[in-house]
Amino acid sequence: MDARQWTAEQRRLREALRTRGRRQEGGERNKEQAAAAAVESCVSVTVIVVCWNSADVVGRCLRALLEQDYGSYEIVVVDDGSEDQTRAVAERELAGRGTVVASPVNRGCPHARNLGLEHARGEVVAFIDADGFAAPSWLRELVAAFAGDETIGGVASTVFFADDPLAINGAGGTVNRQGWAADLAMNESYERAELAEEALYPMGCGMAVRRAAIDKVGGFDDRMLNYYDDVDYGVRLWRGGYRVVVAGDAWIDHGFGQGGGGESAYKRLLCERHRMRVVLKHAPLGELGRWARHELDELKRA
Repeated sequence: MDARQWTAEQRRLREALRTRGRRQEGGERNKEQAAAAAVESCVSVTVIVVCWNSADVVGRCLRALLEQDYGSYEIVVVDDGSEDQTRAVAERELAGRGTVVASPVNRGCPHARNLGLEHARGEVVAFIDADGFAAPSWLRELVAAFAGDETIGGVASTVFFADDPLAINGAGGTVNRQGWAADLAMNESYERAELAEEALYPMGCGMAVRRAAIDKVGGFDDRMLNYYDDVDYGVRLWRGGYRVVVAGDAWIDHGFGQGGGGESAYKRLLCERHRMRVVLKHAPLGELGRWARHELDELKRA
């Protein structure tokens, strides 16, 4: 069995596990979701695809989006100053079935998200990275998660590793008192994972936000070049009076680093810088002194 066959078998097993779980619940949850999706079927959705040097993966991403089983949606691709053929590939795959906009220079993911928002017409806005490959029911499950509760401002997808589809990349996320973010259920097996019902933030790859919530809390903080912008946005949703819930069946397979990113010293620097920014923006004033002392102690030990 080669790698491609093994990955396909893992996806088959994952689907079997989901089916088994629904049967054990007596089908009631599935019926409720189907009813909610039917009620909300008129809700329009904009999917914003953020790309940077993603010519090798964006085609697969868009083909998966074009196969969604939800009827009312549009696709907006944002090319964030790519130096490869990302834009050409996106235009070829969409063939007029979506919009491609481009930044003349690379300005980072939050700026690209905001650029996409300028072209978004949907009542719900969903974000996916160019190396994110959505299941056919992804949008339907996201919309169902919003149904009937106006306090839900954001929905987190359940994101798997594309090369290991039974392992969870994350299903929403939280932060500790020092501002370190952690994607919930990361590296856990789907078979044994207990997904949270709510999260502090939705992962950027698979994040969905109600348009009314965006209008209230504003766009993304584009002073962050990359990383932690989803954390910041989740905190802002909660502070704006909204909740963030996890959609257990809104599935994405994530290439994780195949879309122009990757682990590096520069990434670690950005994560550290933006962690501090999130804490300084949102921590209660009384906590900042304790946080600063802890940071200084860590520097002394380094």
